[in-house]
Amino acid sequence: MRQLSFNRRQALALLALAGLGAVPQVEVDLALVLAIDCSYSVRTDEYRQQMQGLGRAFMNPMVFEAIARGPQSRIAVSAFLWSEDQSQKLIMPWKIIASAKQAFTTGNYLLYTARDIQPAGTSISSALQFAQDLFETAPSSLRRVVDISTDGLNNSGPRIKVIREKLAAANITINALAVVNEVTVLVPYLKEQVISGEGSFVMKADSYDVYGEAILRKLVKEITGSGIS
Repeated sequence: MRQLSFNRRQALALLALAGLGAVPQVEVDLALVLAIDCSYSVRTDEYRQQMQGLGRAFMNPMVFEAIARGPQSRIAVSAFLWSEDQSQKLIMPWKIIASAKQAFTTGNYLLYTARDIQPAGTSISSALQFAQDLFETAPSSLRRVVDISTDGLNNSGPRIKVIREKLAAANITINALAVVNEVTVLVPYLKEQVISGEGSFVMKADSYDVYGEAILRKLVKEITGSGIS
């Protein structure tokens, strides 16, 4: 049984039928899915560091400045929590960010989002599949990117290679943020096994203490596109 309020089908249905997921039918520069690790290895304080870092990143002027440089000057963002194969929880349906105020509001929302999912194993592959499903309700975009953060290796769910190939076939880029406080080989693992697509990359954070700095750099790079150092 999934330990979540929305399973995959329910989440998509709610996005389509409820007001939560209703977004204008406009083109955006980027449709970005944020996949946030909530597995056993992520302690309560580390979860809070993730959300505080993510929230404050969206509130940083650098993020909206990056958005404003795009051809459409707007992006769409969705976010979910994940752990084992059967545990993913949608926490933010698609939101359009086209102003500094909307970026700040999004950041403030993420900053205070509770950990509404049970800690369990680490299924990066199932998280990627859940992310792909979310794109079914995304606004049309020039680019589609999954931003997955993790501190561990895949240990449940389908084979990553199979899911990664599905996302590649759908022209979805996978980027990763590696928190290497426990698994020293995490960066090469994510480079070899997980990331995919044009300009895909792994960003490294040595611990959750510096997660906020890393996710800010990562978001600016993702929003601006490939070729940014």
